[in-house]
Amino acid sequence: MTEVTIHLGGKMNHQPNQEPRGMTRRRFLANSGYAALGVGAMPAFLAACSGTSEPEHQLELRTQGIGTTVLDSVLAQFTAETGIPATGTQVGFGEMVPLWIQGGYQDQWDVMEAQGAQIAPLVEAGTLQPIKVADITHWDALLEVFRVPGAAGQDGDGHPFTQVYTQEARDSGALDEVWVVPTVWNGDSIGYRTDLVGGELDSYAALWDPQFAGRVALFNSSLRAPMEVLATFVGTGEYQTEGTIGSPSRNDIDFAIDFLIERKRDGQFRLLWDDFGHAIEILDTGEVALMNAWEPIVREVAARGKPAVYGTIKEGYNMWFHGIALSADSPNYDAAVAYANFWHEGFAPAEVANQGYMTPTPSVAQAALQGADSPNAGVNAWDYWYNGGGRDRGSVDDIASKAAWWWQFPAESEYLESRWQDFVAA
Repeated sequence: MTEVTIHLGGKMNHQPNQEPRGMTRRRFLANSGYAALGVGAMPAFLAACSGTSEPEHQLELRTQGIGTTVLDSVLAQFTAETGIPATGTQVGFGEMVPLWIQGGYQDQWDVMEAQGAQIAPLVEAGTLQPIKVADITHWDALLEVFRVPGAAGQDGDGHPFTQVYTQEARDSGALDEVWVVPTVWNGDSIGYRTDLVGGELDSYAALWDPQFAGRVALFNSSLRAPMEVLATFVGTGEYQTEGTIGSPSRNDIDFAIDFLIERKRDGQFRLLWDDFGHAIEILDTGEVALMNAWEPIVREVAARGKPAVYGTIKEGYNMWFHGIALSADSPNYDAAVAYANFWHEGFAPAEVANQGYMTPTPSVAQAALQGADSPNAGVNAWDYWYNGGGRDRGSVDDIASKAAWWWQFPAESEYLESRWQDFVAA
């Protein structure tokens, strides 16, 4: 883990602390004995009798997430604007949920900058408290795909809408509380070198094409390649899923994994990649010609002068988002809300734009993005990333309209992971 600590000067603006929302089984068991005895109220009672009051809680922000969102520059600017000290811990994607559930949410962090697929297990473990929509300044400026039921761009499981709001908020129709406030999003595709593949690629089918045997790398995640197999064959009409692409049935999983094992035994795949830096190197050096990649990988290879492209895929993109999720035990609700609001404004969206990451509040951040640079000299970040003035896959609307599935926690996740390990071991 890499820890980035920003503890800058400036007076902290205290806001009334809000109690954690909801009573989880974990919190009830921890608190019920003391509450029954009245011990929890004793310090306040004694303070009242003595004419003194408890010291004010001083807000702070302690956040955890991957290195592409937990950034020292963003935390420093947040502290400069709000006066709230901020501490960030960078961890690997696969470590985020285990470290949080194993106790990090209780005393290490207030916020996880969580990916949408991670929300379900965090909620199931009782480690989150809801955030009130009314506290999010620019909520109505969020893209409809995140906040409106049935909006264009949602997948067959209703994601990301169903990942964002609490079950109670959805069932009641009030839509007044969320588990996560979206901050960045994108749609994943394939990255490739045009000089090594002989032209443009427009389908996940390229990953399985025998002409590229031995020159393909796959991301080592059960939530990626199996879904790309299903998207490929659903797209050609050769297969119909029983579940959905994002949450496949056991038969769907078997179909995808058996296919991947067959292609692996035929020598299709050069390697599986886990590390961001390693992924850059294998595409940059030409060890592989194509891979299912993250956009920043391709951007970095292109910046090194190689003809690297992030593909426009006819089957649609593997969509995802990250956002602010709040610890069930955090005393810093107001700091977390301030941080979520900060991410919707100009500085943070401009800071991550050249990674290919987009804000869910483009109308709010537009002015800052128009004043920021892009990879192309003379083209600002707004025109490049949002209007399609240089991005391989067109405008933000082009990408948002081509969702094949959103990253999620599949109903058959344990079975999917076990079959993925069959593939890894094959």
